Amino acid sequence: MPESSSAGVGGRPGTDLAWWLATGLVMALVFATDALTQLGFAHGTLYVPVVLLALWSQRRALVATTAMVSSLLVGFGYLISPPAAPGFAVEYVIANRLGSVAAIVLVYVVGSMLVRARRQLGDFGTDLEAARESLARNENLVEAAARVGRLGGWYVRLDDGKPTWTDDVYRIFGVPIGSEPDFGAANEQLSRGDQQRLAHCFDRCVREGAHFDEEVLLTAADGTRTWVRSIGRPVHDEAGNVVAVQGALQDVTRLKHAELTASESQRRFRELADALPIFVWSSGPDGQVDYFSRPVQTYTGLGMEALAGEGGWRSLVHPDDRQPTIDAWERARRLLEPYVTEFRLRSGTGEYQWFQTSAQPIFDAEGNVQMWYGSAVNVHQLKQVESSYRELAERLSTTLESIVDPFVTFDAGWRITYVNAQAELLSGMKREELLGRSFWEAFPGTRESEFGRQYQEAAATRSRRFFRAFTPLVNRWLDVNVYPMPDGGLAVHIRDVTDQKDMEDQLQRAQRLDSIGQLTGGVAHDFNNLLTVILGNADLLREQLEPDSRLRPLAEMIGSAVESGASLTQRLLAFARRQMLEPRPVDVNALLADMDGLLRRSLGEQVELELVRGAGLWLAQVDPAQIENAVLNLCLNARDAMPDGGRLTIETANAWIGEEYVATHPDAEPGQYVLLAVSDTGVGIPSEHLDRIFEPFFSTKNKDQGKGTGLGLAMVYGFIRQSRGLVNVYSEPGQGTTFKIYLPRARGSLARTEARAHEPPQGGSERVLLVEDDDMVRGFARELLESLGYRVIEAANGPDALDALAADAPVDLLFTDVVMPGGLNGRELAEAVRARHPGIRVLFTSGYTDNAIVHHGRLDPGVHLLAKPYRREELARRLRQVLDADPPDTTGGA
Repeated sequence: MPESSSAGVGGRPGTDLAWWLATGLVMALVFATDALTQLGFAHGTLYVPVVLLALWSQRRALVATTAMVSSLLVGFGYLISPPAAPGFAVEYVIANRLGSVAAIVLVYVVGSMLVRARRQLGDFGTDLEAARESLARNENLVEAAARVGRLGGWYVRLDDGKPTWTDDVYRIFGVPIGSEPDFGAANEQLSRGDQQRLAHCFDRCVREGAHFDEEVLLTAADGTRTWVRSIGRPVHDEAGNVVAVQGALQDVTRLKHAELTASESQRRFRELADALPIFVWSSGPDGQVDYFSRPVQTYTGLGMEALAGEGGWRSLVHPDDRQPTIDAWERARRLLEPYVTEFRLRSGTGEYQWFQTSAQPIFDAEGNVQMWYGSAVNVHQLKQVESSYRELAERLSTTLESIVDPFVTFDAGWRITYVNAQAELLSGMKREELLGRSFWEAFPGTRESEFGRQYQEAAATRSRRFFRAFTPLVNRWLDVNVYPMPDGGLAVHIRDVTDQKDMEDQLQRAQRLDSIGQLTGGVAHDFNNLLTVILGNADLLREQLEPDSRLRPLAEMIGSAVESGASLTQRLLAFARRQMLEPRPVDVNALLADMDGLLRRSLGEQVELELVRGAGLWLAQVDPAQIENAVLNLCLNARDAMPDGGRLTIETANAWIGEEYVATHPDAEPGQYVLLAVSDTGVGIPSEHLDRIFEPFFSTKNKDQGKGTGLGLAMVYGFIRQSRGLVNVYSEPGQGTTFKIYLPRARGSLARTEARAHEPPQGGSERVLLVEDDDMVRGFARELLESLGYRVIEAANGPDALDALAADAPVDLLFTDVVMPGGLNGRELAEAVRARHPGIRVLFTSGYTDNAIVHHGRLDPGVHLLAKPYRREELARRLRQVLDADPPDTTGGA
């Protein structure tokens, strides 16, 4: 009974609680009665019904608890019950109590046995019913399995030969169910060969007890051909003799067709595998390869057995690849994941070639591996090409890493795919920071710049682009070549041309200044010719007019104006590097000390002057008068740049210009120099003006209108360059300006300065050959020479002068212009004259000195020059100096 079983281990909570309450209530009533009754009465036996009540519940816990508590209460009742009647023996009281306990225990034991027996009887009934149900279910399952599997049973007794068939055997043979079974007729439905084979198997089963399991093809009664599986085994009696044969028939037509289909599929698979140009193979779940296609056998020169045998294909794998290949195969089998690897396999000729092999596991419905199907592709040529490409890529990478120019590539999505070391240096970022990032993200703001426009244009048109642009990101000028790549990206070759552009700008600036200088020199030449005539005539007028004449101040005013014009042309010539210099070793520190008072007076009280004279300063090879003029001009410019006052610092130091500096400054020469730096705290010079400040008449607009001529810095630049020095300027708006002048170091010692005596002009009676192409200047010079007592022969050019010498008596002095038309300049004329008259003196005059008699800012040795414009006193003094000097060297020179 299912209820008893469940009650034994506890029933429903509500039912258990009711039994406990009822048992406890009855037990309390019995205890109360026992406690109020005198000892000697057998009230303890009243607990027996309580135990029986608990037994009725069939709850083992309740019965055991009731029996134990009842026994304890019997003993406890002895202690609290009223005393026994007088004369009642205590032994009877104790015996009464012990008897009650014994009765309780006896009822508990007997009752428990009865409950257990009843439960076992109920469980047996339950098991019997379950067995019947299970048997019925199994019969149904067997019947269902037989129908699904088309399986029927048969039984043949040997004593009478009568067969017994199940319904499915009737169905297989196609005869009516319930008809008399006839094995003879059934055998006629088999082919003769199958009949003989089954008869032989049946005889062996009877004689030897051998089991049989055969497949035969029969033709059913309705003509249907059916494949049948016939199974038989002997039946023995107690003595071990075969008394019957029993077995089964199963219709396996569908299975047979499936096998034939699978066999046909297998045949087609192998034919296809043999026709493919790749290797095809298969293995069982254990990893043992059981099939190789014919191309494998052809390549290796081994048959199927040799390939699948011990060692087999593994022995053909290159020793270096063998263990990794085996490990990869075992790992794929263990994890049931696709197998992919590459290895070298030896051919029948002993050559190793690369193969890429892969395999895929095939699972059944339960997820178990049935087979592995794999293939191998010959990738030897691909490997060779890949190796060649890898070597090419390595060489290309090495080349790109070794070049001195940055190189960058982008893909079609503008992601940076390659950056060489020079590109890292230029960008200031590590390669890891750039690779994979968008170019626009790595360099924000570039998309709208010239770089972004050109890159996008190259990507859109797929055409090469070349441009030069300045990038403020790195503050450099760059030449950029952009090449489209086949994958839609770009390759960018960058060349930092900042230094080159600076050199080009410097060269262009030098060429521009040189062109301006040539123009300026030509203008100064003609202008000085005019000033010579004007100044000479102004002097003649002044001398001829009485001191009290009202016209004399006008003549003096004309002379002053001419001197101002001459000063202007002198500045122009200084800028054009065409002035005559007299360089000699100069102590620049001493020169600045001598100029201290002049500079302080010129700067005014608002400007604080500080001289920082370097110790051990070398001597400079320079014209002292011109360097004084240059320093004064720089100081006056600094004063104008500090309208509210400030500090002006003049420093000197020894300096060395090396090859590295010369490489970026083509107008510089390596060597030792004396550095003279002039620094102010003024308004500074805008960067866009720095390249033009040395041009004549250019103004930075930092000075008031009308101040200066605009030639001060141009004169300084020309004088320094003509002295083979260098001048640089550094300035920032609001931070001041520094001019650094580098003067070439002198190798000699300080020269003594001879004071010139201011003697009154003296004339003479010598014969002078005057050669001047300008008619006015030539007429003026003739008057001055004749007024000084000299005899004059004049000519307009060199050829006329030679003709005059041939037709007239020899002359004492040749007074000639330097720059003249007619095919002969002054120097060439002097050489021709001295070739005929070796002792003749020569005095050159010019308002513009070219390279005919002046080289590197110096007059050639033995050459005398009178610069235009000149006064009558200067002409007289220079003539006497040349005529009174020692005879010229007739061995050569001018």
